[in-house]
Amino acid sequence: MLKEIKENTVASYKKTVNRINIAKLIINGVFQLFFLFYYIYLIYTHKDSLGYLICYSILLGVLVVSFIIEILLMNKIDDTKEEKKDKKAKRKKTKNTVKIIKYLIKFATICIAFADIKANGGTPNAILLMSFSVGVFTMQILFSIIIHLLKKSFSRMFKRGNKEQNKEDRK
Repeated sequence: MLKEIKENTVASYKKTVNRINIAKLIINGVFQLFFLFYYIYLIYTHKDSLGYLICYSILLGVLVVSFIIEILLMNKIDDTKEEKKDKKAKRKKTKNTVKIIKYLIKFATICIAFADIKANGGTPNAILLMSFSVGVFTMQILFSIIIHLLKKSFSRMFKRGNKEQNKEDRK
């Protein structure tokens, strides 16, 4: 009976983590979609300035590639325990690197857009979109922190419960 409870606990833990990952993917996709439209707007409004056009195009390309890499690095459900263990350290390092690059790219875009508005003046739309992008960027960082803390707390609860269960099984 205890073994059955342990299996149910593991299954519900995996299901919860999977749901968190799906929610994270959807919300990050919405954030990415906003920034994709923002880049398109910035590229369109700066089509006469080759420097800004190249800069925003490169930043857009890096952002899209980093999002694709992030999707590809998501945990696969069909991986065996050994495969997950072998890949975990490498995947974690790569994910963190991709996240840092993604956030730096967005921050650089906001800084460049702000500098452009400051130097050349900005239309009300440009100012509004830049302000909105700062808000979305902040929300994305906060969301990532919250998801990270949720996953960490679920992991700790699961490990603690697992250790207690193992002690019970030994008795």
